[in-house]
Amino acid sequence: MTHSHDGTGASTTHPLAQGDTSSILHLEEVPREYFVQSLRALAPNFWDKSETSDCTIIIPIPQVSGGPSYTNAAGLPTSKTHTNTSLYDPSDSGRRASESTLEFPLCLRLQLHVDYLSTHSSYIRALLSGANPLDLVHTTMNTYNGPRSDRRYSVPTNRLPHLSPGPLNHPTLYLPVPDPSSFCLIAHWMYFGDITYMAECLDKKILHWEGLARNAEYLGVSSELKIFLKMWYYGEDCDEDCDTACNDNDYNEVDGCDSTIASGDESDHEKESSRGRQRTRRPLSYQEPETKLWCNQR
Repeated sequence: MTHSHDGTGASTTHPLAQGDTSSILHLEEVPREYFVQSLRALAPNFWDKSETSDCTIIIPIPQVSGGPSYTNAAGLPTSKTHTNTSLYDPSDSGRRASESTLEFPLCLRLQLHVDYLSTHSSYIRALLSGANPLDLVHTTMNTYNGPRSDRRYSVPTNRLPHLSPGPLNHPTLYLPVPDPSSFCLIAHWMYFGDITYMAECLDKKILHWEGLARNAEYLGVSSELKIFLKMWYYGEDCDEDCDTACNDNDYNEVDGCDSTIASGDESDHEKESSRGRQRTRRPLSYQEPETKLWCNQR
């Protein structure tokens, strides 16, 4: 196992720096499936291990009057903080944001690992590589609304993802995902590839399918998760062709399934309504008002 050190003397352990998996993310000839298998084999050593974290993800939590508060039962290393003490105004790099410029008084801090996030999220990978957040946001929105969509969105600056000032070997990423309540389950899937808890939450209506689907599109996750979401969405109506609905031919770009992951004709609506899912398409800034901010246990 290898460690890196920042200026404070703290050490950081990288998942893929163990044994024969050293630096495999930089070897283009190695199949992506090998990356994933190697990471998942090591996942128990890094999940819930904040001392080995090499990145911090900060997620703003919308406050709904009278709604449930955020609880973390995922075993994920997190903490709640006031945004004005930990975040910076993206419109003026390096300047602390005041309470009046922020929509969210609370945020969630997650200590995670770059290898897992970058392997499964093209959006996070691009942000950590220094891509322009505005370009990525518009690309993601166009993907979500389909190639024929001419709709334009105005994204508030304090809703844009950005890297906060800090050590290069431990980036801090402000990531305003559409549905904070389901991000922990997506992170768990990134580490272990297990959708069991996600399915249980959906079946029990603890989380909304739409929130998971919107996060999947926003993050640019691989087709594995999108296939699961589509199969769960259609239930018994989903035939064997569901597993070909998405593909990962272009792993290096912000790409998503055809936006039909959340579409359907009117004749299917009655079948869907019995499972409590709505097919109304909404812009990425939308947040379900009754979403429970909850993460499941491993």
